[in-house]
Amino acid sequence: MASTNSTDNVAPAPGIIFVASKVLNKDVLSPYDFADWYEDTHIQEVQATGGISHTQRYESITFTSEHRNQKLSAGILESQNVNYDFLTIYDMSDLAFRETQTFKRLGGQSRPSDDILEGIFKAAEFCTRFCETLPSASPLSSGSGRDAAPFVVTMLGPTSTYGPSLSGLQGVRAKREFRVREASRLSGFERTNLKEGECLMVFELEGAECLEQIAKVIEESDVGGLEIGFWVLRRAYDGSERSPKEWKPPQR
Repeated sequence: MASTNSTDNVAPAPGIIFVASKVLNKDVLSPYDFADWYEDTHIQEVQATGGISHTQRYESITFTSEHRNQKLSAGILESQNVNYDFLTIYDMSDLAFRETQTFKRLGGQSRPSDDILEGIFKAAEFCTRFCETLPSASPLSSGSGRDAAPFVVTMLGPTSTYGPSLSGLQGVRAKREFRVREASRLSGFERTNLKEGECLMVFELEGAECLEQIAKVIEESDVGGLEIGFWVLRRAYDGSERSPKEWKPPQR
């Protein structure tokens, strides 16, 4: 008699992998060498697993301002409290793919080669959240790498009640809403489990002018407990880039 507990007919749970990252030891790894490895090697390795449809790579507005001599308003600087320089959003058709051996063999999910362990992972920190898409989210507008939002604002917290006040602002083209199903921080290659069940909102913006409006709304509102990030697009991938560049430790 067949088991009634079979998972064969379980519907896929689409979602994202939300990875915030930064360099911890700049004597070993510069942010630019870190970005080169992440964007030319690591993302392609993740996409080569076949479980990722599209990927967007962002950098923090404060990181952008620091390295490109851009002046930010006090509102934006005060509103952002995410302590990471980079953000990568991987779109997945089914979060269950993270349980496959193909995915678990990726560096970071398992122990990488010694040169990458010493040159990258022990010198950096990765905050990874596997997030399930909620039906209340507006239609996905980042349907292709070519159409990735040039700016996003992210909000992580216990509820989604704050989101609608931003959705109607001019320049906000979509709100994506997720529930965090699994979360951890990998710092110096030491992993710590983080809180699950929180709501993550990703607001896709048409242009930079909307950042000031959002900062003003946040400044005038009670957003206690929310983790807020402002991000600008670095690079977008449509899922076809599956030939990772061989990484070699930088020459010092």
